[in-house]
Amino acid sequence: MQTILCRIVCWCSVVGLISAVHAAEITPIASLGLGVSGNGAIVVGAAEGVGGDAGYILVSRWTSVGGVQTLGRGSAYDISQDGTTLVGERQVGDASRPFRWTAEQGFTDLGILSGGNGFANAIDVSSNGDVVVGLASQATGFRGFRWTPQSGMTALGDLPGGFDYSQANSISADGQITVGVSTGSSGDRAVRWIGANTTPLDMGLPPGLTGFTEAKGVSGNGEVIVGVWGDGIFTNEAFRWTLLGGYELLDDLPGGLLDSVATQTNFDGSVIVGTGNPGDAVPDEAFYWTESTGMRSLREVLLDAGADLSAWRTLDTPTSLSDDGRVIVGTGTLIDGTVAGFRVCISVPEPTGLALLLVGSILAFSKYRPGNLAQRENCRRQSRFVDSVQLSPLL
Repeated sequence: MQTILCRIVCWCSVVGLISAVHAAEITPIASLGLGVSGNGAIVVGAAEGVGGDAGYILVSRWTSVGGVQTLGRGSAYDISQDGTTLVGERQVGDASRPFRWTAEQGFTDLGILSGGNGFANAIDVSSNGDVVVGLASQATGFRGFRWTPQSGMTALGDLPGGFDYSQANSISADGQITVGVSTGSSGDRAVRWIGANTTPLDMGLPPGLTGFTEAKGVSGNGEVIVGVWGDGIFTNEAFRWTLLGGYELLDDLPGGLLDSVATQTNFDGSVIVGTGNPGDAVPDEAFYWTESTGMRSLREVLLDAGADLSAWRTLDTPTSLSDDGRVIVGTGTLIDGTVAGFRVCISVPEPTGLALLLVGSILAFSKYRPGNLAQRENCRRQSRFVDSVQLSPLL
């Protein structure tokens, strides 16, 4: 579908039948974007408290209609794909405690592991909100955990021979594939846990390399895992991993050191975001990867689509993206040095005139259906402006 539209757009551009790319709207925001719902409509994260909450960080939930809603002290790290359930951490006395939030039940404390010092945080949640994963302390170290309403909090195992440590970073939509890192006799390794089985599966290293690996994210369908390989000295490189293909290293942004990390991927693993290094003495910045384009600076992608990034010094860390990969949220730095959140909405440029008739005709007589057009309209409905690229305020 995308290939057909691309060919139509390219041909029509030559004969002047396509309208210019719409400008993008970019506005600084006060709350950090850390997680996004599957359709890209709801963003969660952390906002700076005011009034009686001054000096505290507040759990935030944003929609295009209601703006930012703060729910209490703490930080939300992610939201279920259906948008109903938030997870994160709240300060309880001197301890950090994991929570699960829904509109019906409010905050639910997920508890702690036996023998722990009270530290725990919830990092990711399944599509329907019923499975939560994260990190918690226990008597002999730190372990990843898996929580369900039926079983409560269960410690995830670690690899033998190393420190007593594992961490769960991401979970698939159905709650069956959890990924993260564990320390074994050979160092840190990316690992998978399957279902409720607490035994980690070592994902090893890219062929011929030494060092460490860590899984940062898993696709919604559970088939693609992303993260970072490093030599433990100077080099870090983002990876994409599949059960059949194993490791695929993704290189880095051109001109810089080899210092890239893949932070998350979309439902089918076709879009990957993370951070890369664009050059010596330049801070790492957000990247956007697809199989057809390879790794590109997110800034470049937005500028090519007509975005105005004059208010932004850098787009630093993308933390989450929608199922279709068109909505990306994360944190950046404004020109004045203020750290702010961002929501990027990338939609397909819209043909006009005869080009629109051509698109409709080809769609009508082909086996393809306009699913991507529906995605574009969804992207627009959730934004304040009808633009090909939208970096929206969470206000």
